[in-house]
Amino acid sequence: MRRVRPEAIRERISRAEHFAELLELRMELSGPLAAVPPPEQTAAWYGGVNDLHDAVIRRTVQLAEQLLKEEGMGAAPVPYAFVLYGSGARREQTLWSDQDNGLLYQNPSQGEEEAVEAYFERLAAAISEGLQEAGYPPCEGGVICTNPQWRKPLKAYLEMLAGWEQELTWESVRYLLISSDLRCVYGDERLCRVIVEKLFGEARRDTVLLERMLHNTLHRKTASGFFGRIVTERYGEDAGGFDVKYGAYIPLVNGIRMLAVCFGLTEASTLDRVKALHRIQAIGSGTAGYWRQAFLEVLHVRALVPRREENGLYHNHPYLNRTLLTAEVQKELKHALAVGRKLRAEVKKQVKRQTKSLLKEEEAGYEAD
Repeated sequence: MRRVRPEAIRERISRAEHFAELLELRMELSGPLAAVPPPEQTAAWYGGVNDLHDAVIRRTVQLAEQLLKEEGMGAAPVPYAFVLYGSGARREQTLWSDQDNGLLYQNPSQGEEEAVEAYFERLAAAISEGLQEAGYPPCEGGVICTNPQWRKPLKAYLEMLAGWEQELTWESVRYLLISSDLRCVYGDERLCRVIVEKLFGEARRDTVLLERMLHNTLHRKTASGFFGRIVTERYGEDAGGFDVKYGAYIPLVNGIRMLAVCFGLTEASTLDRVKALHRIQAIGSGTAGYWRQAFLEVLHVRALVPRREENGLYHNHPYLNRTLLTAEVQKELKHALAVGRKLRAEVKKQVKRQTKSLLKEEEAGYEAD
């Protein structure tokens, strides 16, 4: 496998003058990455792929800024951060991914709120349209910078987080978990740091919130049956195929993220979260090794899933069809799913232990008062 060097990517993409040119570069640069690597090179492959995504997205934002200047709107009136959520935030995207993004900006001065909001509304539209031209379809779930919910000044975003923490509905907890996967890809990273530190700092001390997050997290199970059998799709066009995204990848991501939130670990990627959990001795070296290996196996299988084209844009498809479920792939999956079942139990145990410890601290505080 020829690894695409980050510096080479930045050099070529930084010279792109149009959004459509970025799509051409993506197609060209994805060539060396199109062949899925052997399992032992999975981490390096994802590193190269996500270097490519980051570079294209940054250049798209820069071109959108230039477009607004040409339209007479000038430069950004206050510092801002263009952020990624989901697999983009975790640097776990495969070659073809959709838009999961938002826009966070510094609180405007009194009297300038409407003008600042108008600028970023237009910038968000230009970025989203540019990303579509560059081959990134909009997020079907609406987590996108053109949605006012994910485009806010810092104060309003913090108020939104506080509201979700008060509501604690299934949907509001889901939004909090989405926000826990947040990474600045362009702009003022300090704005993102405020959000992440606030969310993680409060969540790890809130027993009710931790329990609600755990409930959401455990909703998605690995798709394995009795004796470790892989559960495949029974009906429809994907019959016989395996849902890699929701049957293997998401349960591992969610479980490890839950522990990161529980212990206040702000690392973005799943593998970095495993390292951090081991660093603070929340898990032993053996467990960390098993989790890392299982997650890399799932990433490897996920990279095998063919892309699909809809309306001129490429999409990830969650299912690996049955013709690609070779004996070797099934072996990887069975091992990863077995680890996933144990991980699920460990997450439940650790969060319950943490909430019990917090409750004891609260009781001790009441007695002291």
